[in-house]
Amino acid sequence: MTNKLRNIRNKQIEAIQIQERAIDLQKEVMNDLDEYIAQDDKYFRLEALDLDTVKLTYNYLDVKDILFTNDKREGKPWFSYFDLTGKRPNPDGTIIDELGSGLDFKFKLDNADRVIEYSTKEKPELPVKEVPVSFYYPKNLHEVRDYVNCGKVWQVGQIEDMLGEYKYGIVYISGLFKQENKDRWQSIVQNIGTRLSNREGLLYILLQDEPFHKGFTTEDLRQLIGWCHQYWSVKPAINYTIDNCLDQRMPAVDHVVVVNFYPFFERGTEYPQIFDESDFQGYLHRVLESASEVFDFEFGLTGQAFWNKSSRFPWRKPPLESPEWYKKAVLSHNIIHFQWWAYDSGNGQWGYLKEMPELLNEIKKVNQELCLK
Repeated sequence: MTNKLRNIRNKQIEAIQIQERAIDLQKEVMNDLDEYIAQDDKYFRLEALDLDTVKLTYNYLDVKDILFTNDKREGKPWFSYFDLTGKRPNPDGTIIDELGSGLDFKFKLDNADRVIEYSTKEKPELPVKEVPVSFYYPKNLHEVRDYVNCGKVWQVGQIEDMLGEYKYGIVYISGLFKQENKDRWQSIVQNIGTRLSNREGLLYILLQDEPFHKGFTTEDLRQLIGWCHQYWSVKPAINYTIDNCLDQRMPAVDHVVVVNFYPFFERGTEYPQIFDESDFQGYLHRVLESASEVFDFEFGLTGQAFWNKSSRFPWRKPPLESPEWYKKAVLSHNIIHFQWWAYDSGNGQWGYLKEMPELLNEIKKVNQELCLK
């Protein structure tokens, strides 16, 4: 190899390394920016640059786009949205940092694409109420036993024992209904009904977890739920994905819609980017609103307590603050049951809860608050 060719290849390698380092630095910048934006010490500064131009600064970062939801002021200058306690932006550039109360708006920053919500309205206090809380998994993490008030079993015959140990209970029988035994679904439902008693604390019986991934159709679910209402004294339930709810694929019949709300994907993927509580609450609200347009459902909620290295579903580790976000969501909406999806052990691809001890501690704390323990 000639020296000239060697130099060319060395430069190519160096260029690749520089590009990779630039990508890493950009990720670091965005992560640092997220942490900075999420800090509690937030302020706004409003500066009039001239008669028609007003500059808004958020924590020393320039605001790029103001996004308003108040259609009553559509067409007016954006600074007319601010109640400046009787003051107006001065054309001499006077800085005004006293924003009035009652503001509620959204905006974007120049160097961050995600929408930030800001409000000076007094936020209502969350209600204090007991919520049934459980783990879908794990089966073997016995240390969480003291941090739940809802049990789960896989057989109807185990209901009595479960409710003798827990105040609330769930039954999972999704394995009984498969496409290959579709002709037996009605008889299975009828047989279960003969062994059911309307026990206090029994919240629902889960028919399927994410059924559309298993070949079920909306009509299949409608028929199955109809038989449950015919033979059972307990309400049926189905777990749906976020996309199922947004696409409104669930049948418009009475059953518990359990939303598997797993929103924490790696940055840069095709999936929604949820990095703060505002995005989290807004996204969940949109999911529940979409499902509610189909029918006046009761809702359950499944929280993300795992991560996944899969390229198909690249979930990242949930933020340490996320259990608190889930708690606020549960208390703010009509959620009849909350559960965590977690794993007992990892397999190299799925991240399990014991690998995230700090998150587990936050989950325990939130669970106790929801259980009123």
